[in-house]
Amino acid sequence: MKFRTITGFAICLFISLISAHAGEFTPAGSVPSPLAITQVSGGPTPDSSGSRPRPYGHPVFGKTVFSRKILKDIEFVGRTGLSDAVWLYSSPARLSPKSLKYLAGIVAIGAGIYCLDDEITNGIHRNKDHWIVEPFHEAGEFLEPIGRQGTMNKYIFGAAALSYLVGFERMARMSAEILESYLIAGPPKVLVNRITGRPRPLEGYSSTHWDFFEPGQSFFSGHSSHAFQIARVMDEHIHSVPVDILIYLCAASVALQRIDSRWHWASDVWVGSAYGYAVADALVGRHAANWKVQPFSGGPGSSSGLSFSINF
Repeated sequence: MKFRTITGFAICLFISLISAHAGEFTPAGSVPSPLAITQVSGGPTPDSSGSRPRPYGHPVFGKTVFSRKILKDIEFVGRTGLSDAVWLYSSPARLSPKSLKYLAGIVAIGAGIYCLDDEITNGIHRNKDHWIVEPFHEAGEFLEPIGRQGTMNKYIFGAAALSYLVGFERMARMSAEILESYLIAGPPKVLVNRITGRPRPLEGYSSTHWDFFEPGQSFFSGHSSHAFQIARVMDEHIHSVPVDILIYLCAASVALQRIDSRWHWASDVWVGSAYGYAVADALVGRHAANWKVQPFSGGPGSSSGLSFSINF
């Protein structure tokens, strides 16, 4: 089981490394545009003399490292995490009409799945050897450990720490966002488990049986939530449609495995997947909104390029 966990994580890491470096390629004979990184508050800006502020850190593997001021970076991560948690937990009070429509759609689909929980669960289990279902079943069985937060935390934290030390900023940011998404999404999930007390299918109860405020771990699926959190964060940092499709298919296979193994009902998996995706999507969207890209030119004979503004 430990071998499967390490192998599954290594696959995700390999995909991330390959796609990240693929974004660095430029056509033969072309010259990449100069870049400058500035801070919104009080930072230097490009001027007409063509001088640009020095990059944040120094290049390693074609990336730029963090400041390497470890205590300051730890403080920044803690402050950002606390701010993100407060912002996300209070987000229901700021739902826009468009977001409410999405939420209504998710709830409506979930209600339909709930009405068919027994049929869906039995159908998937009965047809797991079908040529369409079997590949998802096999992939889900292999990748199942990726859905275990307790198992994956140490690997993702290790990837974040190692990437930070060697200066691979994209991998460090991606790993840190997965961990942050885990930490923020975890408490509400545990609370819902304890309130709903829904038994797992393998316990022999029907899909309509609920033991409120009694021990029960079925609603909603943590594995599905974690798989789609990882998928959404990787999707944000990996700009390749084929790789993105592969990542989401892997997440879907983990969700299917939870139904086939009778650890969760189909509605548990639907809610868990939607919840995990929504939390990760909100976080990466919030972080991306703090970055601004603007072109600049110093005039004839001067450098031109793009200015990256980071709002810390």
